[in-house]
Amino acid sequence: MTSSISTSTQNRPTTTQPAQKSETGPTTTSVKTVDASVRTQDGRDVQGYGLDLDRDNRYDGARDGVLAFDFDKNGDLSDKEVKDTRDGLQAFGGNNDLDGSGGVDEQEKATADRLAGLVRQFDANNDGKLNNQELKAAGAGVIGANGVQSLDELTAGDSKASLKELDPKNASAVLDLLGGANDPNNEKPAADAGAAPAAGGPASPKGPTIANPDAPAGFLWKPTSDSDGNLVILLPPNYAGKVQSVRVLSPDGQVLDEGKFSGVGNGDRPHFRFKKPGASFPNGSQVEITMNDGSKQTITIENTSMRNEGTGKGK
Repeated sequence: MTSSISTSTQNRPTTTQPAQKSETGPTTTSVKTVDASVRTQDGRDVQGYGLDLDRDNRYDGARDGVLAFDFDKNGDLSDKEVKDTRDGLQAFGGNNDLDGSGGVDEQEKATADRLAGLVRQFDANNDGKLNNQELKAAGAGVIGANGVQSLDELTAGDSKASLKELDPKNASAVLDLLGGANDPNNEKPAADAGAAPAAGGPASPKGPTIANPDAPAGFLWKPTSDSDGNLVILLPPNYAGKVQSVRVLSPDGQVLDEGKFSGVGNGDRPHFRFKKPGASFPNGSQVEITMNDGSKQTITIENTSMRNEGTGKGK
């Protein structure tokens, strides 16, 4: 999905409100919706439905985003769709004063009713709010400084986030914070995924664990993660920012799956998540780590159903 909108930048405070942690599941936080002035490529200003993603109580084109519906389903968020989304959500929330004049004439009310009707059709459960699935059905995207973000890969402060729910009546939205150092979906410290490794030694184990001499200290093959029950691979702290990809290969070298980077945690270790549990891969599978410089490291996992922790060999 592409956009013809560029966001205008304002000064903002340098501090942001920290996310509140949760012991189980994603951290959930509320953000305000704000009136956002976005600039088109031809220099015109369009009012958009802004999300205060960095929670500093103002719209900042460098840190926040503008929600828009792909009404015509052509894969592009046009200037008109940005404005119609803003006006439609405002009217759907009960405010027909689209131009902010303090009054509503017949023409403005007719426009508000039409646009509110377009938004209302997305509210499948008729609760006056739009949940993640309803927003996706509307072809929604969030336009930010770097283009259009999907609803499940928003940049919110220091975390990645998913837009869980939008409440136009109360001018608010709910986010699930999914990535970054404060994300509880990164494996829990010490009592869960294992404490950060000491120099030259593996992390503290939990459950049946194999000491893997092929892997460096700090490496962990965790076949069943706490967040979704699928494989997660943790790499040593000194790998952070240096890894191009982490793949699981069959014993004969065929690519079975590629992990998705989900953040850093447990002693600053990068996390890569996979689509299925570790035990679903054949014993003797290999973890192929490709660094940004093109170099590769291969680690053999003899028993994929058990935790494998590195004991010091490797980078």
